[in-house]
Amino acid sequence: MHKPGPLSSSPADPLIERARRLLEQRQPRQAYDALLPYESARAGDPQFDYLLGIAATDAGAPERGVFAFERVLALQPDNHLARAEIARAFLLLGERDSARREFEIVRRQPVPASVKEVIDHYLAAIAAGDVVRLTRFLEPSLARETIQ
Repeated sequence: MHKPGPLSSSPADPLIERARRLLEQRQPRQAYDALLPYESARAGDPQFDYLLGIAATDAGAPERGVFAFERVLALQPDNHLARAEIARAFLLLGERDSARREFEIVRRQPVPASVKEVIDHYLAAIAAGDVVRLTRFLEPSLARETIQ
């Protein structure tokens, strides 16, 4: 059974569609600037919060990304993609223990082998104390496929 992924949207949500397009075009700052004014009104909408989390993290505001991903996980604790992304945001904040904990949770889930490989890379780098190059787990267009 296919469940909608975190970037699936209800029809005709112009803000979500615009943010998704900007993220697909690798313009996280513009996506963040488009979403941020609506945070107080739309916070608690997992789709909105997920996109805001990615945009914030990729635009250099990982602390705001963590807050957005926490809202997603409060409503969808089994959202493995949001959990992997919050781990990435924690790592950007230098919170290695929190990042490791979240990566390990996702690693134990039925996620694609490619995601497990990326997690293994991050976990090895954390264990070694290395600086890692952080990239999003799945491109937004691919994230439409669920890994839950």
